[in-house]
Amino acid sequence: MLCGKSLLANHFEIAAVPSWVKPIEVPTSSKISKYDVLSGAYNSLIDMQVNLPAEADFTHIVSDILTLGGVKSVSEIAIPYDTAYQHLQFHYLKIWRDGKIMDRTSELTFEFLRNENQLTESVYTGQVTAYDVLDDIRKGDRLEYAYTIVGDNPIFDDNRFRFFAIDQMNPVDRFYLRIVHEKGLEYANRCNACDNLSFKEFDENDFHVIEMSQDNMLAGDFEETVPTWMMPYTYFTLSGFKNWQDVNLWANDVFDMESDITEFVAQLKRDHDSLDAQIDAAINYVQDEIRYMALEDGIGSIKPFAPDKVLKQRFGDCKDKSLLLSTILQMLGVEQAYPALVNTVLVKGVDQMLPAGQVFNHCIVYFSHGGVDHWIDPTQPQQGGKYTHLAIPDYGKALVIGHGFEELKDMNIDDQTTSTEVKETFSFNSFEEPCTLTVSTSHYGLMADLMRGSLEYISRKELGEQYRQNYGRIYPNIESIGHVEIEDDENENVLTTMETYSISRVWKAFSEDQFEGHRFRYEPLAMYNYIGQSECEKKKYPVQIPYPTTFYQTTILELPEALNVEDESTVFDNDAFKYINTINAKNDTVVQIDYAFVTKTDEISASSFKKVCNDMDDISRQITLILTYAQAKVDHENFRKSLKKYKTPYYNRKIDDYPLKPK
Repeated sequence: MLCGKSLLANHFEIAAVPSWVKPIEVPTSSKISKYDVLSGAYNSLIDMQVNLPAEADFTHIVSDILTLGGVKSVSEIAIPYDTAYQHLQFHYLKIWRDGKIMDRTSELTFEFLRNENQLTESVYTGQVTAYDVLDDIRKGDRLEYAYTIVGDNPIFDDNRFRFFAIDQMNPVDRFYLRIVHEKGLEYANRCNACDNLSFKEFDENDFHVIEMSQDNMLAGDFEETVPTWMMPYTYFTLSGFKNWQDVNLWANDVFDMESDITEFVAQLKRDHDSLDAQIDAAINYVQDEIRYMALEDGIGSIKPFAPDKVLKQRFGDCKDKSLLLSTILQMLGVEQAYPALVNTVLVKGVDQMLPAGQVFNHCIVYFSHGGVDHWIDPTQPQQGGKYTHLAIPDYGKALVIGHGFEELKDMNIDDQTTSTEVKETFSFNSFEEPCTLTVSTSHYGLMADLMRGSLEYISRKELGEQYRQNYGRIYPNIESIGHVEIEDDENENVLTTMETYSISRVWKAFSEDQFEGHRFRYEPLAMYNYIGQSECEKKKYPVQIPYPTTFYQTTILELPEALNVEDESTVFDNDAFKYINTINAKNDTVVQIDYAFVTKTDEISASSFKKVCNDMDDISRQITLILTYAQAKVDHENFRKSLKKYKTPYYNRKIDDYPLKPK
């Protein structure tokens, strides 16, 4: 979607490089080959310079194209910015080819695309991307361009913040960083994992300069499994905030506004006798009756709407809903009730960053009542249970926006409720007839909340089809019997779905060696959400674990004929999880299989990973169960000899191949 011509005129221009920018020489030689890089191209120069008084961020990139794949990866220019307070100055585009430099600036035909890919999630950002597809880019070219984005979000005043990732996916011939700010203003700065880098700080005329230059920089050593709250890579941060108390004072000013919701609160009190009931009603109203809609353009990305406005328009984002709810709770007489800023990615690692309001990406509510701390996410709709037991992810450390909170506060969420429990029953009348499968899945805590929220948007028919397709990956001849049944106990926050299926051709006839019969291959489909195989390579950094995860499954096999099944128990207990699988013969025709999988922590050390990974692989290899009925083809003596290959006379685990896994 293109922006209008007025936007182009007001927020974009072709301009000369600003006079404050220090010229940086482009490397003319390199030892990097095409085999050293990803995507066939790398940056021979990354030049980033910031003038904080001018609110200007200059970027100068030189990319060397080594392969045909590299042509595709760098032949587009895309520069995002926020037109509410920023404008883009594009300086030049040059192509180096066969020893000549061609200026292509006049050939640029930028389009301005709205970055509204989150509209389906009710988020409007107001950002645009200046985008151009470059003509005539070839293997062997060197592409050079520079631009400056001018403007900072005015809501932060002089408390500016910058984050620079220094580690790159590819090697870099020269990396240069320069930051200029006024002598009179103090900015804290920190470089993480910068032992091999040299930073200089010095005064130059009326400015203070921070400068770093590094040649022949190797590619960063990235691992996808590193916890999101750990950033063991090289990066540089700068902040105008001195400490978290300063951030709190700034946030209090941002969230402080006049509002009149007296009548709304009075009605809550009239409708509900006790304070506990009023608290529950207030939370339910803000979560369910105020729809989520985020207008994130300009200062709206930081400053909330006033509570009375949110009540009137009946929509708001996380900060709007949090300010509304905390204001209601205060007016109801709750001891302490405040919005609280968190980072859903950095979570408990947010204090690794320099104190700054810019490091948060979500807002929730903290309140204390009766000496007990409570955390509520007003953007989570359809939560079940009383406020004393509402589930919320542990976002680690929060900045509570209230006077007296000078440091980040640990949420310390101890979630003993969130879990999933599956109960399956396979009923067989014979080897030829279709079997009946009934499945009951109970969701507790956060899992119930998420499921309840999903059911606001999909029909029972769609849900049933999703479930049927999941089982269809293992049992292609499966048909649903009736609709999915749903039971929702909101008071206890338990949501249960129940399915019934008919599956034909489950038992596979076989004939081999001296015997013949039928086999049934059983796989615990839901367990594949938690158990999977991976490469157990050596890790350099800790590994993130989904936590808390609690899953239980019980499967009953009502067999067509008597079967000799031995009881069996398998346990894997390591630093990351505990897994228990038991097989019990209830009688000659009924077998019960139980699974339990519980994670213990949110991360494990690099040294523990291989053991955990090997355990996961071992579970994956033995999780499939094959039941076998056999009868002799010739005589009983040969039949008995043939059966010696089996672990027990009539059933065996399939350990020589991998179980089927859903895509």
